[in-house]
Amino acid sequence: MSKIETATRTATDIETQTERGALATNDRVIQHNCARSYEWTIAALETGVERRADVVCLQEPPRERGGIGISHLAYEIRKTKRVWTAIRRGSGLVVD
Repeated sequence: MSKIETATRTATDIETQTERGALATNDRVIQHNCARSYEWTIAALETGVERRADVVCLQEPPRERGGIGISHLAYEIRKTKRVWTAIRRGSGLVVD
């Protein structure tokens, strides 16, 4: 099984409801542990596109080396050391 098939199979869809309205009932969130793998990170983002996810939470993303990082046309990626949060462009979600 390829890494993309594995990421697609193991990505978790969560129908999210919050009282504060941070995410609406119809917003779709995918979370995936990327095990510091570039391929798994891209596969998780592509799975988000296929499943029309508004938010993709990437646990243990790859480390950026030499200023070379990951970007994606469909998502704006907010990066911290151990977790990246990808917000679908045009979703209307605002992240502080």
